[in-house]
Amino acid sequence: MKRFLLLILAFALIKAHAQPFPCTLPACNGTIVNETYSSTAGWTNLSSGKMNIASGSMNYMYAGDVAGPLRMYKHYPAISANTNNLYADFWGSFSGNVNHTYYPLHYLLCLSSNSGEPMSTNNDALFVMITSTYLVPGTLKFQLAYKDGAGPVNLSASSIPYPGAGIYYFRVIRSSTNYQLYVATDPGFTSLIPGAPIHMYVCDLITDLKFVQHGRYTTDIKRKLGVKIDDLKICPYTSGCAFGATPCRVASGNGNFTKTDSEIYLYPNPTSVNIFISN
Repeated sequence: MKRFLLLILAFALIKAHAQPFPCTLPACNGTIVNETYSSTAGWTNLSSGKMNIASGSMNYMYAGDVAGPLRMYKHYPAISANTNNLYADFWGSFSGNVNHTYYPLHYLLCLSSNSGEPMSTNNDALFVMITSTYLVPGTLKFQLAYKDGAGPVNLSASSIPYPGAGIYYFRVIRSSTNYQLYVATDPGFTSLIPGAPIHMYVCDLITDLKFVQHGRYTTDIKRKLGVKIDDLKICPYTSGCAFGATPCRVASGNGNFTKTDSEIYLYPNPTSVNIFISN
């Protein structure tokens, strides 16, 4: 009976770990970045006219009859010193103009180490994405992602369903090996949308982020998005989030270490009871 109860406890803890840890932070005041998109100064536009800064916002225009990556970027060297400890607030006004069928692959926000296309070049990067399952309508979702140098883009295992047209507030937090995304309907983040927040472990070395990028990575002209991004503020992260114990590499029985995004944690750490988990 004791073993059975312990298995139930272990299962409950595994399920609990699937939920992100709580986090409370004040609104970012823009200590590192305070981008109001009121001017094109400093911005490089490589979107073939499908993105622009106008009327005080960064605009992704729905028209998508141009193939290839479309993006805009700006150099913000002050980000670099806080690459591993920062949080960012911004909001997006979604018009409902999204092609639900052909897998949008847009980054609403990317922080990268250089000005190259962040998904395909040798470029450390953190992303806030809007994606969907290819050719499956109704699967739009917000996800986190990161890339280490020339390595592959790593998407978060969890996602937040896209609720439809409206204004949503985003908060992304990077602390050590943790990466979290909150999406809410209010700037105080008291009304989170269903599925929020999510988190993932950034297990690779992400360094020297100093560019802000917005854009789309795809060669399919059918992949379209209509959204206005505004009021991007980035601040140093010091405290306020209870991320818990989050080793990125865990030792297996033979002493080897492997990356994982689904570790088992037992709280508190048992000292006198044997835990048996078998399949």
